[in-house]
Amino acid sequence: VSADWQKDFPDNASPFYSLPSFLVRAGNPKHIKDWNDLVRDDVQVIFPNPKTSGNARYTYLAATAYAKEAFKGDDAKVKEFITKLFNNVPIFDTGGRAATTTFVQREIGDVLITFESETRGIRKEYGDDKFEQVTPSVSLLAEFPVAIVDKVADE
Repeated sequence: VSADWQKDFPDNASPFYSLPSFLVRAGNPKHIKDWNDLVRDDVQVIFPNPKTSGNARYTYLAATAYAKEAFKGDDAKVKEFITKLFNNVPIFDTGGRAATTTFVQREIGDVLITFESETRGIRKEYGDDKFEQVTPSVSLLAEFPVAIVDKVADE
């Protein structure tokens, strides 16, 4: 990959983007509207392990951004919020696809946190009548870059 790979394509080589979003079951039975709902004792949250998944790292960053805003930068409260969120995750799958399977097919959890672009695909594939997408008040932009590996392209 060239040193100036971002100049190889328009938009700094990030042709599309998405943001962490919530997918809930039809009717939103737990009335999940924002990040603060995800730390309630009656809510199970599904997202992959941040140690193994880029998707989950974006989730962690978005949840942290929400907590920093909600708790006005109080680091102890931010840490407590993130700890509660992680404690509400019954299964840390290794990646986004496995987390989707856990939520959609195994029917574990009340909310799946994944990219908004993924929530659209899930609803299209499994039925728009089975799930609803919820956009939290605070999130972040995830840009998906593309690059050409020169050595491979030259072959």
